[in-house]
Formats: sequence, C-alpha cells, structure tokens
Amino acid sequence: MKKMHIIISAILIAIIPTAACNRQSQSLKSLFPETIDELQRVQLITGIQALEKINKLHGKEIGIIEGGIGTYQTNNGPPAMVWICVKSRIEC
Repeated sequence: MKKMHIIISAILIAIIPTAACNRQSQSLKSLFPETIDELQRVQLITGIQALEKINKLHGKEIGIIEGGIGTYQTNNGPPAMVWICVKSRIEC
C-alpha cells in the first residue's frame, strides 16, 4: 500500500508542472527521478518508442504529443511503472 501511495504521488507531482504557465518548458525526462523512496529507476522509455507503447496500451492512437514510461524497482521487489502522457502544452 505504501508503494502504491508513492507511485500515485509521483504521477501527481509529475503532471502538475507540465501545465504551469510562465515557466520554462520542463524536460519530460526530468519528471522521472532516479529514485522514489527506496525504488530505483531501472528503465526509462521516452520519444517515439514511448508514444507507441502508450497508444498500444490504449488500443488506439490517443493524440498525445509526448510521453514517458519509467520502471522502478527495489532489489527484491516487483517492478512499479509510472506512465506520463502529455496531451498538449498550455501557452500563456
């Protein structure tokens, strides 16, 4: 349960900055920290490969402009995945 809370928190923290106005554009890769609590990032997929995997998950193209998939794991635990999809950027 604690790990699920951490992953949900990471998703919420990652989504909020992408919609902020009057700020310099933030790299999608920077939204996937090296560690989340005791979880270590073991894989990061971005770019075209991430867009393809995200669309495949949904079973159709969902019209996102950017996406990333981060896989986190402890030494002895199952992997946890964080998916971030950017539909559009807000221009102010």
